[in-house]
Amino acid sequence: MKIAWYSNSPAAPVTGYGSQSAMLLPRLKADGHDITVMANWGQQICPGEWNGIPILPQGLEPYSMDVIDQQAAMIDPDLIITLYDVWVLTGKPIWKDRRVASWTPIDHYPVPPKVADWCRQRDTIAMSRFGQQSLADIGIDSTYIPHGVEGVFSPTYTDIRQRLSVPDDGFLVMINAANIGNAPIPRKAWDVNIQAMADFARAHDNVYLYLHTDIRRPGGVPIDGLISFWGMPQDRVRVPEQTTYRMGFIDQPELASLYSAADVLLAVSHGEGFGVPVVESMLCGTPAIVSDFSAQPELIGDTGWLVKGQLFYDQGQHAAWIMPYVFSIRAALEEAYLEHRTPAQSDRASRAMEHAGQYDADTVYERMWRPFLEGMERSLASARKPRAIPHPSGNRAARRAKR
Repeated sequence: MKIAWYSNSPAAPVTGYGSQSAMLLPRLKADGHDITVMANWGQQICPGEWNGIPILPQGLEPYSMDVIDQQAAMIDPDLIITLYDVWVLTGKPIWKDRRVASWTPIDHYPVPPKVADWCRQRDTIAMSRFGQQSLADIGIDSTYIPHGVEGVFSPTYTDIRQRLSVPDDGFLVMINAANIGNAPIPRKAWDVNIQAMADFARAHDNVYLYLHTDIRRPGGVPIDGLISFWGMPQDRVRVPEQTTYRMGFIDQPELASLYSAADVLLAVSHGEGFGVPVVESMLCGTPAIVSDFSAQPELIGDTGWLVKGQLFYDQGQHAAWIMPYVFSIRAALEEAYLEHRTPAQSDRASRAMEHAGQYDADTVYERMWRPFLEGMERSLASARKPRAIPHPSGNRAARRAKR
């Protein structure tokens, strides 16, 4: 099939959308599909190419809404696949009379109205069981295909701790989250995470925090300000070299070694369409602390810690997120700390790796993407097939036979 892929550029691995594009697109190309990327972020000004796949540049308007209709006309694809929040696509009519399948994050409950409106009119791929059920609750059918994680994520032990100046017996908490957006409430729940971490670190002088993010991103949360305000011991905070991080130069093997060096991943948020870092971390043997909401509980199974909270109204989406309780994050951190360097920690790590194995990228592609795309090809072929119109003489002959 000729496929137009609407998402972040696969050459932009610092976002979840970019990393998933980089995971899936080479597999589609290897299966003979003709792929062109319509980038809504990560490819500015002029067309580019990534691993032999053309990338059309983002537009001047947010989410490339000013160019994606024209780009689709240029490509003239059999199918458009979107990997992004679909509510951004509802601002004006686009892709009229084109077949669209949206790989859709659902991180609120109930499904936001704009998301529901879009999904009722297109083929929908749910990236979590939570999303699939939430859509079913309002009468929308979807195909379940989760995000996938490459095999590079496995226990990888290097000199990371020495480079971060974290003692071997120190308890290292890692947060891996993009610092994007600060209003009205950042989805990654930076405030409550830093509050809980600050209190936890003040109680234990061997606790360290590694923040795999851009701590001063323009338009993001001023994380360094949160650290100072909540009293997190700054001599025990570690961050990547910021230019290296921003330019995407920290590759997946290095990220695997970072996960492996950590004792727990702190991934509490207000809501997640999926949550790739949780699975990556688990495959490296490092369990996760997550919110008891949206996709996160299904990712960890019984291998990590669920943080309680209360629902709150997100005015922008007319649906609910969760506000994680600081005391519940703090309690989960304490439980993980008590398991530090015990057989229970090793057992939990083994269970985490086994549970996360279902999200292996090759497995997801073979068992879920290929059948979905084969079904889509059959559907498109059927829609293109001209309907046979009986000849009028044949109708008269049939009537005479009946008489």
